Amino acid sequence: MTEFVKTAVSVGQLDGKTAVVSKVPLPELEIIEGYPVGKWLGDDRGNPDWWRRLKRLQSMYPYRTVYPEGLDAAGVEYQYEGVEVEGLGAAHLMGGLGISLPVDSRWDATTLTLDRLTLIDADGEPEVSQVDIRHVSEPGHVAAHLVWIRDFRDTAARSGAELWEKRATICPSLQFLERAEKQLRTLPHDSVATVRKRLLELEEKVVEWAANPELRLPNWGEDVRGEHETRERLCWFTDWDGERALFEWHTDFRPEPGRIHFRHVKEERTIRIAHIGRKLGA
Repeated sequence: MTEFVKTAVSVGQLDGKTAVVSKVPLPELEIIEGYPVGKWLGDDRGNPDWWRRLKRLQSMYPYRTVYPEGLDAAGVEYQYEGVEVEGLGAAHLMGGLGISLPVDSRWDATTLTLDRLTLIDADGEPEVSQVDIRHVSEPGHVAAHLVWIRDFRDTAARSGAELWEKRATICPSLQFLERAEKQLRTLPHDSVATVRKRLLELEEKVVEWAANPELRLPNWGEDVRGEHETRERLCWFTDWDGERALFEWHTDFRPEPGRIHFRHVKEERTIRIAHIGRKLGA
């Protein structure tokens, strides 16, 4: 437990806004089954000094109270090695950092790959995909995330207008049509967190593409896809040169049915965004 506190404090020292988010109040959090933090505090092996340090960090519970507005985690489950990991799943949904008690060697890792099960149809089987989450379980792990923690702090935004003003930090490689700028500036509050996350992800892939001439297109993964040909007619927009162009590539954002539509600018090895709003035609 002391290692857990040291780890949380190490992250908190890098960003004074860090919050420890748990399923239940921290004193009720079980270190192992039947042994909660509250009992640890009353144990001779407890460390009141480290507990005071942990209490100085902001703490919140349960997970849903800190989800971005409009985010509905219903129908989504995360598993690690076949076991549900609700806390790590919540961290992934929030775009945060997962933290685990170092009670097993499996948690001695700075990155974990989780299985995400998404129920699309109440009567069907869940879709399974794999996602990576940044993770710590001891103070030494924090060093692996220093750049990300500082970037997270520097790219934090509370409104679409702030996202736009911080675009040089969040997504300096991406290009925007004027209509997309207007949409971003007036983005509903409940979409800000997930749009920020998507822009950061797009930027990461574009930077990788620009640095690797062997890549024909970015390695987008499962969250980016082309529009179905029957809907491509909805994806034509007037480009910078005054000509109509097809912006059929897109990624989703919450609350559904939010979409970011873009096209590849292959000669510059970047993307140009035309639409940040509801699913076209919806």
